[in-house]
Amino acid sequence: KKLNQNTTEGASQTLSKKLNQNTAGEVAPTLTGQLNGNLEPVLQSDQLMKSPLPRQISPETPFFRDDSAEEEKVQNFFKLKPNKKNKDLPQNIDRMDNKLKKQATKNQQQNKIPIKKSKPSQQNIIKIAHQNINWLAGKTNRLSHFLANHRPDLVILTEHGLTQDNLENTRIDGYTLIGGFCRKSHKKGGVAGYVKNELEKTIKLIRTSNEESELVCETALFEIKNNKEVIQVLGTYRPPTSNIEQSIDILTDQLESAMQTTKPMVIVRDINVDNLGKRANDSNNMKLKELLTSFDLKRLNLPPTRLTKDTETSIDWICTNIDIQAIQASVVLSGLSDHTSQLATLHLSAGKYSRTVTERKRIFNKKTMTLIKDTLKTHEWNSIYNTEDANQAYTNFHLIIQTVLNSSCPVKSVAITCRKKTTCWDDECTT
Repeated sequence: KKLNQNTTEGASQTLSKKLNQNTAGEVAPTLTGQLNGNLEPVLQSDQLMKSPLPRQISPETPFFRDDSAEEEKVQNFFKLKPNKKNKDLPQNIDRMDNKLKKQATKNQQQNKIPIKKSKPSQQNIIKIAHQNINWLAGKTNRLSHFLANHRPDLVILTEHGLTQDNLENTRIDGYTLIGGFCRKSHKKGGVAGYVKNELEKTIKLIRTSNEESELVCETALFEIKNNKEVIQVLGTYRPPTSNIEQSIDILTDQLESAMQTTKPMVIVRDINVDNLGKRANDSNNMKLKELLTSFDLKRLNLPPTRLTKDTETSIDWICTNIDIQAIQASVVLSGLSDHTSQLATLHLSAGKYSRTVTERKRIFNKKTMTLIKDTLKTHEWNSIYNTEDANQAYTNFHLIIQTVLNSSCPVKSVAITCRKKTTCWDDECTT
C-alpha cells in the first residue's frame, strides 16, 4: 500500500534509508537497484489506468467496449419529437408516419366520414338427396354408410314400407327423423325425411297427404330455414299402377297450398313416368308438364335413375322454381335398391328470395293510350260502313282494332317479381 501511494523516487529513498541502517553500505546499492527494477511495471500500469482516452492498449490490457455513440443516438431518438424539420432523420421516419396516420384518423372522425367495409357475398349451400329405398328395414347400416360419404342436409326416402311406430323407432347414424307419410291400410309405400343432427332445428315437417292418397300419390312437405333462406321441399311417391289423373289432382292440391307464398320450391319424387326416349312426349308426360308449367316449375333433365338388366328409365325427378344455374343435380349409384340416388345442391345467395315470373302482356299507360286514340281518329272506316253483312262488318272492325293495338301497344315480355301479399284481418275472420 505504501509503494502504491508514493512515487517512484520517494519509495526508493525510503527503502534505501531503511536498508542503509540495517545492512552494510555495500549491499544497499545492489538491493535498491533490484527494487527499482521490480516496481517499474507496477507504477507504469497505475499511470496507464489514470491516463485519459484515447490510450494505447497493449495485448495484456483488458478491452472495454465504447458504446457512448450508440447511447447518444438512443437518447436523441427519445428526445427528438417528429416534426417537419427532423422528419427525414432515420429514427423519426416511422414515428412521423404514425403521427400522420393518427392525424388522418382524427380528421376523419371529426368530419364524420364513414369507413365503408366491403363484405364478401355469402352463399347458402343446401344439399338434398332423394332415394327410393324399397323397404328401409334391414338397410339402415348401408344407408348410414352412403349418407356419411355424401352428407346431404336433408334426405327424402320414398317407399320405405314402415308403419308410423316402426319409422319413429328407426335410427340412422348422424341423422334425425323429421316425419313423413306412412300407409295405414296397405303395405310398402310412404315418404320419410331425415335431417342432419346439427340441423334438426332448421328443418320441419309442414304437412302430409291424407289417407285417401294411399296407392295414388303420397306426399310430405318439408321446410328448410338456413341463414334467412326458407326452402320448401316436397317429397312424393306415385305407385306405377296408380291413375295419373288422380295423382295430378292430389299433387295440385299440395302445390296450391305450398305455392301461396314466395318461398322457393323443390320437388323430389319417384313419379314412375319415364322421361327418356319415345315416352318423353307421351300423354302422361304432357299432363305432368302442364301441371308444372301452371306453377312455374321446371323439371331437370336427369340420366337413367332406375337400372335393371333389360331397361334403363328416368322415372325419378327433381323439379324447382329456382334458377337452374343455381342448382347442381347429379345421380349416384347407391346400391340401396334398383333406383339410383338423386342429389340436388342449391347455391342460394344470402338475403331475401324473390321469385321472378315472366309474362307477356300489353303495357297500357298515358303515352300508349294517346297513341291509340290518335291512330283511330285518322283511320278510315269505309270497310265497316259500306259492308251490309253485320258479321263481316264486325270482323273488319275487330281487324282494325287489333292492327292498331299491335302497332301502338304491342305485346311484350315483362318480368314480374312475386311478393308475399299482406293478409288483412277483420272481425269476421277472427270469429
